[in-house]
Amino acid sequence: MRGPRGEEAAWRREGSAIDHPPPGAEPARPSPRTDAAAALLGAMLVLVVLREFASLVPRWLPGAAAWLALPLLWPRISRTLRVQTGALAGIGTLAFLFGDPGAAGLSAGALFGYNDTILAMLAAVSFLRLLPAPGASGRARPRGAGAFLHTALTINLLGALTNISGMVIVGDRLARGRPLPRREALLLCRSFCTAVFYSPFIGGMALALHYAPGARLFPIMSAGIVLALAGIVFTCADERRRGAGVLSRFEGYPLRVESLVLPALLALAVLAGHAHDPDFPVLVRIAALAPLAAWVVSGFLHGPLRGTRAMVGHGRSELPRMAGEVALFLAAGTLAAGLSCLFAAHGGMWVPASFDATVASLLVCAVGLAAFAGVHPVAPLTVAATLFAPLHPDPTLMVMSFVMGWGIGCAGNPCSGQVLTLQARYAVPGWRFPRWNALFCATLGAAGALVLHFHEWLGR
Repeated sequence: MRGPRGEEAAWRREGSAIDHPPPGAEPARPSPRTDAAAALLGAMLVLVVLREFASLVPRWLPGAAAWLALPLLWPRISRTLRVQTGALAGIGTLAFLFGDPGAAGLSAGALFGYNDTILAMLAAVSFLRLLPAPGASGRARPRGAGAFLHTALTINLLGALTNISGMVIVGDRLARGRPLPRREALLLCRSFCTAVFYSPFIGGMALALHYAPGARLFPIMSAGIVLALAGIVFTCADERRRGAGVLSRFEGYPLRVESLVLPALLALAVLAGHAHDPDFPVLVRIAALAPLAAWVVSGFLHGPLRGTRAMVGHGRSELPRMAGEVALFLAAGTLAAGLSCLFAAHGGMWVPASFDATVASLLVCAVGLAAFAGVHPVAPLTVAATLFAPLHPDPTLMVMSFVMGWGIGCAGNPCSGQVLTLQARYAVPGWRFPRWNALFCATLGAAGALVLHFHEWLGR
């Protein structure tokens, strides 16, 4: 068992997509380097929102700000992620050079800003950590199988509303400064991964909505909630299968429901806005509303001046921790832009005549298999988005398959953000998750195929 020093060394050695320190480690202090990176990412966020309302903002400018921040954040990125992002960006650049940007309707600036809206949304959601933290109530920690189910639902809901922070909030409570055992680690990983099936605040959904504009959010979320509940039921049944007395000793997480009111209100505002104007990009709406909500609430609780200082302090300390996401999504954007140009010039690889539920199910399976082989889901999903775009697929069906592939793939991928966070923060070996989650991912893949075919049948 590692001590705090060993955990901190592992954290600094491996890095993560969400750069959280382990229990007992000192948080990294802002430096001129990270301050500059934070300022550039903040500028990216503002420019993405302004671009939707002001044509004077060049399309490439927000992405260029993110690319300028990347070298400043490079030391924070793990070696594995550096290799993957370098490969994605290199392939994308070569494809762009040998492709036809004019036929694809893209300019050279697309290499800079293809995924900047996703990054802006993720940066905006991070400001929700300034809202009153969802904490445990003063009562004793619940025990038993019921507490296990309650904790799984809590992780799922917190993750859906506050991104990976929700998993960390519960994880810290369960860990109590020690490495997590297998049961708690799987509970955190599986419960958070399934939140992507329906939450617009998580990177996988952001990627899908970005690549499939025009998707209907309500059918996606309805199907995703059903699939997320199936994953939680599987997790509970899997633990029960290990023995009748296993869950009787489990100590869960007692959540105050009232602490979820503010994030839930923000989610309802996003849904209401989408219902009113489905054509307005969901990600831009989130990018605008999340920081605004955090500033208003902080100003109301602490005064406008202290609220503004809290926003600035958060940006300085937390935005640089997006290093992994910045690298991953910028590289994936370069890959998407490059492949679009290449396919426009020379034609794509073999593709079916249409993108139906069967093809969507096979895509989920392919993304999952690639993830188990160590390839982050962002790579195959980016290729799929550019490959199937000429077919003009049903965007809702495409988003459903993308979020399924992302959630299932991240559960079995040792390089995914949540797995790296569990490894760095709670000393859980990331290489074990593919084996631990093999049956879980296969079961969810089969359930996802049923959901996709049911959606297609309803649309006939």
